[in-house]
Amino acid sequence: MLRGAVQITASSVRYSVVTSDRSQPGTVTAGFREVATLAGDPEEAESAVAEGVEAARMAGAEVVQLLAAPELRGTRLASRLRIGSRKLGTGDMVFTGGGAAIAASFIASTASLQGDAGPVEGSITCGVLGLGDHSVGLAVGRPGERPSWIGSRPVGLARLAERSRLSDPPEPAQLAAARSAVERALGSFSTPAIDRLVSVSDLSQATRIACGERVDRELLSGTLDDLVGMTADQLGATVGLGPRLARLFPLALVAQLAAVGTFGVDLVPLDPDPAGLGSALGEVSGVGT
Repeated sequence: MLRGAVQITASSVRYSVVTSDRSQPGTVTAGFREVATLAGDPEEAESAVAEGVEAARMAGAEVVQLLAAPELRGTRLASRLRIGSRKLGTGDMVFTGGGAAIAASFIASTASLQGDAGPVEGSITCGVLGLGDHSVGLAVGRPGERPSWIGSRPVGLARLAERSRLSDPPEPAQLAAARSAVERALGSFSTPAIDRLVSVSDLSQATRIACGERVDRELLSGTLDDLVGMTADQLGATVGLGPRLARLFPLALVAQLAAVGTFGVDLVPLDPDPAGLGSALGEVSGVGT
């Protein structure tokens, strides 16, 4: 059976289709569209959602789920999408905030790491860092399993931009202050030792373009140095981002640099997988923050 999902955040609409066959897991197809869902035209966001649903169905998804980021709760767009979901035949929209979503993101993001643990099969501990608008979530555990530890802190990228009064282009002092805030937040976690670390956000592809498939402190620091003086428009043209995400991209690098320094391991930036997240949410129902 193929399952699809469309995920709506403040900056994007993303869809994916996965097979629910445990013996052959994997993503069948995926797509992404940057849309200012909160500040922009709600009709554009609705159109992007409808396109995502149609693309998932064209790929063979028998079930398509709508997932909305917690910052959309109570908005006009959320009300419109709830009505639209009935027309699209997707059922009720699910908001993805809280501990269950962090745990589900861990399962979805680490499932592909199973069987790739090195000499001691299955013994590694993986950390998944979720970079959201309002908060940063972290889950730790064995790849593909329910995490043994989860937590979150209110140091999301949009919140950091607001607190630091981020300019365009950003000033080094602003980025340094943001990094310190994330380091303090992550340093307050009492997590198990982490062998592998991945980050999940809309900015993962841009991170891979700028830094590569696997990043360390030196790569992230060097990339940030290269970005100093670049406006959001210039940066967006370089890494393929629209204006809102391009403005937040330096903060995503800052947050990942803080994580690499805090946990002492390299980091792999992964794209969100809405369908994998939707499937995993059912497995972790009831997980608290």
